[in-house]
Amino acid sequence: MDRVRSIVVFTMLLAAMPAVAVTPVLRYTTYLLVDTTAGPASLTMQSRSYGTVHGDFTYGDQPSYRVIGADGRQIEDVDGQLAGEMDVAVPASAGDFGLVEVRPGANYALAESDRPYGIVATEHAPMNCVGGFERLYFFVPRGHTGGSVYLHAFSVGEAGRVVVHDPDGNVAVEVEDDFNEPAAVSFTVPEGMDGRTWSLGLLKPEREDWDVDDCALWLSPSLSGLLFTNPDWAERLSAPFATSWTPVLDFEGDSPVQTIQWSQKVADGQPQPTWDVAVSGENPHSGAQSLRVEMDLPENVARQELKLFTVPLPIEKVEKVCLWLYGDGSGRKLMLRVRDSSLEHHYYAAGTIDWVGWGELVGDFTHPSDIAGGDENKRIDGPTVSVVLQIGHAAGQPVHSVYYVDDLGVSP
Repeated sequence: MDRVRSIVVFTMLLAAMPAVAVTPVLRYTTYLLVDTTAGPASLTMQSRSYGTVHGDFTYGDQPSYRVIGADGRQIEDVDGQLAGEMDVAVPASAGDFGLVEVRPGANYALAESDRPYGIVATEHAPMNCVGGFERLYFFVPRGHTGGSVYLHAFSVGEAGRVVVHDPDGNVAVEVEDDFNEPAAVSFTVPEGMDGRTWSLGLLKPEREDWDVDDCALWLSPSLSGLLFTNPDWAERLSAPFATSWTPVLDFEGDSPVQTIQWSQKVADGQPQPTWDVAVSGENPHSGAQSLRVEMDLPENVARQELKLFTVPLPIEKVEKVCLWLYGDGSGRKLMLRVRDSSLEHHYYAAGTIDWVGWGELVGDFTHPSDIAGGDENKRIDGPTVSVVLQIGHAAGQPVHSVYYVDDLGVSP
């Protein structure tokens, strides 16, 4: 795109703010990943003040940009000028890609480039945008049965309408919410729709007293964590960062759970915790069945944990485990464990159930929380392994919960 056309595009976009834009308007801190496999690249960065839209106030924050190499080294810090335009160069020495840290502060920034680039959208580095956007593209790797988009519109009265489209352009899911707390919008990936490029839009809510403004947005952990303005860039740039899954359990037949245990023994004569675990057609993530897990605990239990062991599964090697869990927002702690053929146990602390509905749970056993027992070689060895899901309970959490588990896969 020549410089004159670039200025025209930016002017048109900014004239529409805070209405939904084609290219997202960035705020606070966001990272852009720029392709440098074919040589040096540059981004044209356009700065605009908060007062462009909100004439009653202008922030004094000046834009700045940091260029970072693929190996994490800092290459250059560049100071911009509020309401100005400049090119930020990413040298070939950055590696296969470079990162540009975009820091407009409380003001706004837009990026444009003819070279392929993506917007980083991960839990720890979300895309911070303002005014929504019509359509951004993302790649869903092979073996995925679903995904999630997480949003946080942290100011009262600010909200959004999220629309996720499948590769054929059909609406997969549409959700309108105020997103005052971080929330997941989950979608199912039908057979044959994995290994393809999907898209999403963040649009103005239909509710009249809501508007789309500031929003942090990120993708579920096993997606690439990259969003693109051009669908042709999505697959190639996402591939090095995306996780492909090999399906292992779909819970469509008999229950694959072999052993169920409570971690804390309760003395005879005292109220006992109970469980009911079975495959069910009540609430599948995909297919016709999922694993239904019901927990009942006596009042005033300070600590307990339910452990579900699968039958031995024919797996030679595991680096990551993924499953889908229908959460209740209870805050219970989750642990994923892999028990290998030597009975060596590899643990991964998988966070807490802080969501309601279907959410993706990923255990990265290249960085385990702990390893114990077995042959002590610190490696997951086949020819068979068992996967263990551990659901914790602490004082103040619900004494009755029902969860659903589905679509367990492994990588590589």
